[in-house]
Formats: sequence, C-alpha cells, structure tokens
Amino acid sequence: MTDTGKCRFTVEQMTGVWGIIPTTSTPEAADPNYDGVAVDVAEAKRAVNLLIDDGADGILTNGTFGEEATLTYEEWKVYVTAVLEAADGRIPMFIGTTMQSTRETIERMKFVRDLGATGTMLGRPMWCQLSPAAMTKYYQDVTSAVPELAVVIYDNPEAFKGRITAETYGELAKIPQIVGAKTIGVDDLYKDAIAAVDGNIRLMPLERDWMVAYDLFPEVSLAAWAGSASCGMEPCAKLRDLFQAGHHDNCRALLKRITWSYETFFPNGDFREFSKYNIPLEKERFNYAGYIKAGPTRPPYDLMPDSYLEGTIEAARRWRVVAAEVVNGDFDA
Repeated sequence: MTDTGKCRFTVEQMTGVWGIIPTTSTPEAADPNYDGVAVDVAEAKRAVNLLIDDGADGILTNGTFGEEATLTYEEWKVYVTAVLEAADGRIPMFIGTTMQSTRETIERMKFVRDLGATGTMLGRPMWCQLSPAAMTKYYQDVTSAVPELAVVIYDNPEAFKGRITAETYGELAKIPQIVGAKTIGVDDLYKDAIAAVDGNIRLMPLERDWMVAYDLFPEVSLAAWAGSASCGMEPCAKLRDLFQAGHHDNCRALLKRITWSYETFFPNGDFREFSKYNIPLEKERFNYAGYIKAGPTRPPYDLMPDSYLEGTIEAARRWRVVAAEVVNGDFDA
C-alpha cells in the first residue's frame, strides 16, 4: 500500500552505526548466460535478521557490492522484497535505487516506498559525469516525485566520477528528504561540506574514521557506516555503545584494532585501485568471514588478482579476531 505524505525519517534520527549488506547470490550469479533469478532469498533474510539482532541502527543496501549495477530488474525486485519483509519495520531500511536515468530511479523508488522502505541510498547516473547543477536537479526531481522516502546520498568518487563539492552539498541540504550521505575520508572537502550542510545532512564517515570526525565536529558526527558489518556486526555495535556512553578512550582502542583489520584489504593502500575490484573484494571478504554468505560476484566485475584475494582473506580473518576480542570483553569500559 502506498504511503503518501511527508518524509517519514529525519536527520536527527540518523545516529549510531549503519551496516551495509550485499545482495546474496546463488551460484548461478557467476554464469553470464543464466537467465533466471540468482538471488539467495533465505540468506538475504538471514543477513537482515543477523544485523538487527546484533545491534545495527540501520541498514543500507544495493550500492556497489550490493550489485545495484548488475542485478536484473527482476533480481533486484526479489532481493529488495526479501530484505524489507525480513526487516518488517523493526529498523530503518535504505534501499539502493540508483539507475542511469531519472525516470528509472523514480520507478524503483516508488517500488521500495510501496514495500515500506524508510528511504533510499542513492548515487547518481554515471554514464556521463553530472555537472553540479544537473546533480542537484536530479536529486530535486526524484525527491519531488517520491517525497515519502528519505535519501542517503551515496558519495562514491570512483563510481560516480568525482566527489560532491561543498557548494553542491550546500544546495542539496535544502532538499528536506536528504538526511544523510555515505562519505569517504575526513579531509578538507569533508570539513567544508560539514559547514555547507549546516546540520541538515548527516555526513557519515566509515566506522574507522568516526572518532576523527567526532574530534572535529562533535555536535554532528553522530553516525557512521560499516560495510564490515557484513563480516560481523559485533565490533560495530560495541563501537557504537562505547561512543554513545562517552567511553572514547575505549573507542579509540577498538578503532586501532578495526584499522588493523583493514591493513591488507586495500591493495597497496590505494583506494582507486581498490575501487577497480571493490565488488569481488568485498563479497569474498564476507564469504571468508563466514558471517553472511554473500555468494559469487556477477560478471563483469568478478575478476581480481590472486594477491588481492589473499589480502581480503586476511582482512576477513582479522575482523573475526577483533569480533572475538569484543565478545571476550577486551574493550569493556
């Protein structure tokens, strides 16, 4: 049933750690000639329940390693229906709807709205680089068409041909449906964007950068995102609990271990190189961590160098070591 009216979610509600989950695939997803629905529905529902049970504050999906770009429309519908049914309104769910046209994006936004999604994690069309004016108009058009959905901007500089400027963030902050942004790095652009949005958009860093952002902007740095939640939500939930309780020394101790887990994950420490293989690197990290069965990556993004796979396997192992430390109470205040 369509829920019409104002957006149901506000920036003030965007707090804590938001886990990102992959689209769980059956073995057939690796076959470029397969013409069926290669989605593991049961595992998708289990993934949602795991993150909810283990303390996620919200869930984002259907971004890069959520394979939004390579799912067929039927696969996407099956998957998003499954995860929204599993959540059943217990937790905010932001479903990716990024397409190559405004019309297709609106179509998908309406679909998840009617299923009860809280919002959408939304990048932008990437065939051609959008100008700041075109980018702003894109977000204005889709939010005007589907005003009930909140929006978390997916600001991935490699996927979308550049970062959003502070000036553009200032324009986007005038759109009330835009409540958050998934960002990369806490640098000068991030600092300028914080000033530009003036509290109207929650700029969420990666969980390992959360305290860096908080030290600079304590009043607004109240949320972070974590793809690593799909390796195990335990470190993320503990980080959130320590953060919200004001035990920041314990937060920093845990973050050192989380940062250690990433050391072998980014090839040569290079985010641009990582981005070429983002999807298989992430999905194999989840598979080897064993918390969620992500399944295979869909072509054509399924190949990566063997040395990169070795690094991601080690990163998965390290995350599970940190998760065990959390469970053992190593970071208790």
